[in-house]
Amino acid sequence: MRISKAIQRPVRVLLFQPKFPVRSIPLGLAYLAAALEEEACDIQIINASAPYKHYTRASLLKDITTFEPHIFGITLSTPFVKQGYDFITSLSRLPALIVAGGPHPTIRPEEAIKHGADIAVIGEGEETIKELLQALMGNIDLEKVRGIVYRKNSEIIRTPAREPITDFDKLPMPDFSLVRYAKIVAYPVERIRGCGMDCEFCTVKGKPRCASVERLMKQITNIVDKPGCIDLLIRSEVLNAPYDFKIHI
Repeated sequence: MRISKAIQRPVRVLLFQPKFPVRSIPLGLAYLAAALEEEACDIQIINASAPYKHYTRASLLKDITTFEPHIFGITLSTPFVKQGYDFITSLSRLPALIVAGGPHPTIRPEEAIKHGADIAVIGEGEETIKELLQALMGNIDLEKVRGIVYRKNSEIIRTPAREPITDFDKLPMPDFSLVRYAKIVAYPVERIRGCGMDCEFCTVKGKPRCASVERLMKQITNIVDKPGCIDLLIRSEVLNAPYDFKIHI
């Protein structure tokens, strides 16, 4: 662990999406940021793949070190995981806890630890990151946080799995205002998590879990009122199901 003593408030958290060819909006990081806002953290999101800002390796490292985060969270997807691991290596002198999450660490969390992450998060992170914060502040033991993998001395520890979130109404709305230099014109809206399948190669498994229609409409209302909003991107693993939910909308 890079942090040997309990972190004190206010905790600074930097959430990072690495630079890769696919242009995307970090919806997952916006959800994590909103969850951490409830814990009175100082948060920034850097989307290195953003079309509205040209980042170099040097400018990214400067922005990160200037912010001086206690926690550096990075999302890793399998097609570009090599670039993500390479960036983690460049942070070897950063005195922050490096937390890896996203699709690839969910499948191969031990690999993320071996490539420099201090903690790997398995599955959804909104509840995990809040518990992890409490552990880093010394309020609970790290082994009590479900759904993580970490190194303890020479041993890699995997804690018990965390149940998928089913009540999305208790989650705060994603906060895109924390994305640094953001000039977003197409906002993602999440409708369903899960697809009902069990493909070995995929992290999207289990019974589809729908946000309530009321929450979905609130997301859309919040977004269309934003200056410059042109498009909505409906994020759903199963676009045409369930039928009664679709009819309700």
